[in-house]
Amino acid sequence: MGEMAKALGMPSEVEFRGVVYKMQPWTNEVMAQFESWLERRAWQAYDRAKKNMSPGEAREMRTDLLAAISAGDYSFGSAAVAEALQSKPGIAHMLYLLLSQNKGVTPDLVEEMVAEDMDRMLQAMDTANAGDTAPEPADEGEPPDPTPANAAPAA
Repeated sequence: MGEMAKALGMPSEVEFRGVVYKMQPWTNEVMAQFESWLERRAWQAYDRAKKNMSPGEAREMRTDLLAAISAGDYSFGSAAVAEALQSKPGIAHMLYLLLSQNKGVTPDLVEEMVAEDMDRMLQAMDTANAGDTAPEPADEGEPPDPTPANAAPAA
C-alpha cells in the first residue's frame, strides 16, 4: 500500500491465490480479541496440565494464572503477546482477526496463507499495524492542563 493510502487510514490488502483481501487496522477491538484468545490458550494449557497434578498443585497453578491475567501478562505490550506474535499460531490468529471481515476467510484459509507465505503475511500485518497509528499532535511547548475546565481555582 502506498504511503498516501496509509496516511488516509485505508486498509492494507493482501493477495492470496488470486484473491485480494482487505486487512483492517489493529484496532483496540482486534487487540482485545487477540488478548482473549491468548488467555483462552493459557486456560487450555492449565486444563491439560492439571490432570497430572495434585489438587494443591492445580489450585496453585490456577491462582497463578488468574494473577497473571489480572496483572496484564496476556495484554498488548507484554512478553506473552510479543512471543505469541512470533509463533505460527499467533501470527495466524492475528491475521485471521485482521482479515475476518472478508467473505470466505476462515481460520483454515489463514493457516494456509501463513504456511505458504509467512513473510508476505507478516509484511501485510505490519502495514495494517502502521496504518492504525494516529499522527502525533503538534508539540505546542506546554503539556495540556489536566484540570477540568469547570474546576474551582486553587486557593
